[in-house]
Amino acid sequence: MMLFDETEIFSSGNSGKRIFDVPDADLLLIDNFFSKAESDYYYKVLYHGTQWREYEMPMYDKVVTAPRMISWYGDTNRPERKSNPDWPSELLQIRERVENETHFSKA
Repeated sequence: MMLFDETEIFSSGNSGKRIFDVPDADLLLIDNFFSKAESDYYYKVLYHGTQWREYEMPMYDKVVTAPRMISWYGDTNRPERKSNPDWPSELLQIRERVENETHFSKA
């Protein structure tokens, strides 16, 4: 299975950046930031190689199991986050690319 069976979103020919004016946020859309091949590759590797888990969340007066699986990667020593310290190399590649483009990093 590929994430993007529809290829039109990758073939617009645009490589522009678009800034959206939204309250209390900076929102930037970068067309073709990843190619279709890159997107499919990262999807396949991360989908199959990630240790997914269920999690519980409070809802009204009870705690329920969320209807999705998660995996948390981060630079934190907070045990309540249950962070996975072993970032997959592909996730680090994505992170580096985003940091280089946005000039925003953990440092």
